[in-house]
Amino acid sequence: SSVNNELESTQSRMAELLALPSLSFTQQEELENLKKTNAELQRKQTLLKNEEKRKKGKEVTTKQKNWQKVYRRY
Repeated sequence: SSVNNELESTQSRMAELLALPSLSFTQQEELENLKKTNAELQRKQTLLKNEEKRKKGKEVTTKQKNWQKVYRRY
């Protein structure tokens, strides 16, 4: 998903900056912004995963109810 791609890109750039022996003021500012972006993307990723699990659970529940309706007839 795009969130995963953004997260990967953000983390890659953070690693690049952290690998430098020292950071300029601008690079330090960029790193701080990347850390905030990274945290936000991780929250989004978690929310998306939870939503996916919830949808799958709802699908299973619906299928179970449908099967129960079918078998009640017999």
